[in-house]
Amino acid sequence: MASVAPKYERFSTGALGVDFILYGGLPLGRMCVFAGLEHSGKTTAAMLELSAYQRAFPDKTCVFVDVEHSLDMEFQSAMTGVDLTKLLYLNPENMSGE
Repeated sequence: MASVAPKYERFSTGALGVDFILYGGLPLGRMCVFAGLEHSGKTTAAMLELSAYQRAFPDKTCVFVDVEHSLDMEFQSAMTGVDLTKLLYLNPENMSGE
């Protein structure tokens, strides 16, 4: 572990390995960016984290910005348990992940 860990309030992702490398989970009130190669699981990982956040904070709304234009909302919701009524989905035209 690093000698200096960031001092953000965090919530557990529900995955011990992910929580360990993130010093206890994802930071609350911060933007989280998932980056990687095509078909590496970025969208599924992000949706799993959104699902964990929705379980921990059922009264909150999440935002998903799809700059790769790859999200199949119904499929991901069925697979990960994300509540689409509490998800603000943004798919900006003329923008890409690059």
